[in-house]
Amino acid sequence: MAIELAYMNLVIPIENIEKHYPGGFDQYKKDNEADMKSDNYCDNAKIRHDNHLVVKSAVCMEDIESFVRECEDFGLIGVVEKDGIKQWQDFCIVDIVPTLPCDWLVDHNPEVCHIDEEKSDEKY
Repeated sequence: MAIELAYMNLVIPIENIEKHYPGGFDQYKKDNEADMKSDNYCDNAKIRHDNHLVVKSAVCMEDIESFVRECEDFGLIGVVEKDGIKQWQDFCIVDIVPTLPCDWLVDHNPEVCHIDEEKSDEKY
């Protein structure tokens, strides 16, 4: 399922949260319970998710930068360089479109989905 974007967004694959966040995705949801919504609608939820991705939305870049620091604090890596091209690794910033290439994210503006979700949809 694609997740609708709002304003500026930080997108994290749930598998990366599972690997790096203390207590995994279950603990992440508990720690962010006040801001979580488990569907793809923007309304007032700051954090939405599906089976593959978490999307944290904000109206200003300062909040996105805070989300980035939070991700880096629990071990995620943002920008890497592959074959001379800067791209997102463990999370991605999307401001209308991804701000750098991201090989696990499929952009269906104004929605995004994980490439694995896209592949599973193609089977049907």
